[in-house]
Amino acid sequence: MRPTSPIEATGPGGVAGRCLCGAFAFTHAAPVGAITACHCTQCRQLSGHYAASSDADEGRLAWTATGGLGTWAGPAGSTRGFCRT
Repeated sequence: MRPTSPIEATGPGGVAGRCLCGAFAFTHAAPVGAITACHCTQCRQLSGHYAASSDADEGRLAWTATGGLGTWAGPAGSTRGFCRT
């Protein structure tokens, strides 16, 4: 059996992603923006290393599983997500 990647292409420009355990997952029906690698103290404390993120069109984002999704209020009005599992 071949392990699957947490982020996979779904067709012309679309992507699908999930947490490692699969408790939450999403699809995005368009290309996502440029990937940013943040090395700030907060991102390193949150993840243990740098954090990678990308901009996405919220109107094209669909949550396909939300069982383990947790959120907390980040700096400057941001919302941070994590897997509760």
